[in-house]
Amino acid sequence: MLVMTPTISFWTLFFQTGSTFVVQGSLMKGRVFNLSIPPDQIILVSSIFVMVLICVLDSCVYPCMRRLHISHSPLRRVAVSMIWGIAGFVLAAVIQLKLVDEPLPNVGFSKYTFFNLAKCQVNLEYDSSVNLAFDGNSPESLIMPNNENFKSHAYMYTDCDAGNTTDNYKNLHHTVDDTVMDNHVGKFVVFWENSHDVINYNLHKTEGGESKLYILFHPSLLQNNGSDISVKIANPDSDPIIYGKDSGYIDLKPPLVGSNIFNLTIALCNDTLTCREFPLTNYESQNGAVDVILITDQLKSINVTLIQPNSVNLLWQIPQYCLLVSGDMLISVSGVEFAYNQASPSMKSVLQAFRLITICAGQIIDMAISGSGIIHDMATEFVFWTIFATAGLVWFFYLAARYQYVDFGETNKDECEKAAVVDDRQVENNETDSWSSTKL
Repeated sequence: MLVMTPTISFWTLFFQTGSTFVVQGSLMKGRVFNLSIPPDQIILVSSIFVMVLICVLDSCVYPCMRRLHISHSPLRRVAVSMIWGIAGFVLAAVIQLKLVDEPLPNVGFSKYTFFNLAKCQVNLEYDSSVNLAFDGNSPESLIMPNNENFKSHAYMYTDCDAGNTTDNYKNLHHTVDDTVMDNHVGKFVVFWENSHDVINYNLHKTEGGESKLYILFHPSLLQNNGSDISVKIANPDSDPIIYGKDSGYIDLKPPLVGSNIFNLTIALCNDTLTCREFPLTNYESQNGAVDVILITDQLKSINVTLIQPNSVNLLWQIPQYCLLVSGDMLISVSGVEFAYNQASPSMKSVLQAFRLITICAGQIIDMAISGSGIIHDMATEFVFWTIFATAGLVWFFYLAARYQYVDFGETNKDECEKAAVVDDRQVENNETDSWSSTKL
């Protein structure tokens, strides 16, 4: 029994193919040509790979090893499966290092992104010492403090075009809401003429394979004699979505098969429900992205990306899945063979039960650490599991090197012969009893 205990470390790795690997896949790019691959479906590729691997092992690898007199005993196959599992987690850790999110601001600070669409330069004054200017050429991101001095600050409009009155744009104040003073929350501020809008958004990437889209309308469009305004978001392969002026944001997820390009059309409706539609732009839904579309008073659209889309393709997960699932196939078959052949006839069921206990123990350890979220950084978690499994492999090498195989072949043969004799005698007795009953 003792020699099988290190396999617990392999099972802690394997059971994360349906949990941690899926979470990692949700942070990756799931578009392949015209397909959207859900992160929990990539394991199907590894299942097909395993079926091919079984045929290759039985028809090519094992016969060649026998001809070359290379041993492929159950314990050696178990060791190979554990090595494959460790290699799979090394690959997962390397991929995770490529998926690291943009660093969050320190506690007490927030990330602000400013975009100026006013016809003036905007000066931001806060903390009585800092003065920043935004001219409107491109969005600008800053890390700014969440403190008492910053709760009330002024955006000053200067250098306005001819015909504009600078005084109308002065002393525009924005108060930071205490409920969103969080370093995990970003703030997007857009300046219009004489007003501004603020969006609070999560700085973490979306994990469902979709992109998050905000739409902001120019104030003059919202105040246009009470008219209703909406944006139709249409995809040729899915049903259209209507975005109203109070919709907040929407999660756009392309169909499994089809285009990820959405066509945006704005509709302006008057009180008589007569609507006019104007084409805006095409929007590409990309995994993990957070975008804002600004609609000007001229019905022009400007796309501002707040969080960049996922860049590492989901197909890079295939090798780690194949290694873990192949290891599962190899260690399961080898473990059953070892437990059956190396157990005495009276202990075969006990040893098989103990093998199942090692599987259960691996899942419990996985739930206790990965499931509880003790390790917050996923890259660190992959490194931890790699070290844990390597320690288990070293312990397995130590035990396996000292294990002496036991041949229960003769004992099993004797037991079978005894069982056969007992069965023959039982049959003879039954026939005798039956003949006696018939005669009577």
